[in-house]
Amino acid sequence: MRNYPSKLFLFGEYSVLRGSHALAVAYNQFNGRAIFLKKKLSNDYDLYGLIHYLEAIKEKNIFFDLEKFKLLVDQGWYFDSNIPVGMGLGSSGALCAAIYDHCKTGEANEEDVLNCLSMIEGYFHGKSSGVDPLISYLNESMLFEGFEKHFRINQKISIDGLNLFLINTGVSRQANAFIQIFQRKCEDIKFTRILNNEYIPLNNKIIKYIIEDKKIDDLLENLSLMQLKIFSQMYTDKMRQLGNRLLNDKLGFLKLCGAGGGGYYLAFIPKELDSDQILSGYDKIKVNL
Repeated sequence: MRNYPSKLFLFGEYSVLRGSHALAVAYNQFNGRAIFLKKKLSNDYDLYGLIHYLEAIKEKNIFFDLEKFKLLVDQGWYFDSNIPVGMGLGSSGALCAAIYDHCKTGEANEEDVLNCLSMIEGYFHGKSSGVDPLISYLNESMLFEGFEKHFRINQKISIDGLNLFLINTGVSRQANAFIQIFQRKCEDIKFTRILNNEYIPLNNKIIKYIIEDKKIDDLLENLSLMQLKIFSQMYTDKMRQLGNRLLNDKLGFLKLCGAGGGGYYLAFIPKELDSDQILSGYDKIKVNL
């Protein structure tokens, strides 16, 4: 029985909502799989609530067999996952990928699959692009140009000269709350000018360089500094302190991993430096892309 990986948004969080490029990978260090339990356990997710929600939109979701899903849940269908919930790694996306995979129907193209996954995940987030579950479902790295265009990346993603770490804040958060903060900030002309004229071109250039296997150190330094300024509300105090220390002492770079506000952050440490010493005292996981 297949596993459904978590997702790791490397670049383009928030700005992809304004049409920027984004780069995300399927991250198999965390994953989930569907199992059947003879004795029902408490799910992290309310599957019967999801069924009720899907009933209301079943006419739109033509590539999903809702009756089969009901039967599976009644038979003890359970998503056994080690993906932390509320930490920005796509726990609900992996669940939705598994649900769709077990109950898909018809001849859906990739756009249809994305729409179906978006509708299923809408139960958990109010509104979903479908991106997280699509990455988990396909188990592929993906490049996005806004949410209108997406492409599978048929190459191994690597970041030249840098080790990558997930830094765990231990703080669960609701992504929607921080997305709303971002949307309010976009009503400010000064913020959108910086976002459109400086931040998005820098973000897109970094992604281009990664795909071309070029060094991004200088670009990443600028991005990290800019994030600390324009997305300051998305940083916890401890992560803000770490981000500034890495920049000021030339020890590496910190950036958001998803919505921020808690969950995980991404630290990039030059390979020639001692990562254990630099990140001493932080709960970290080395990421192998």
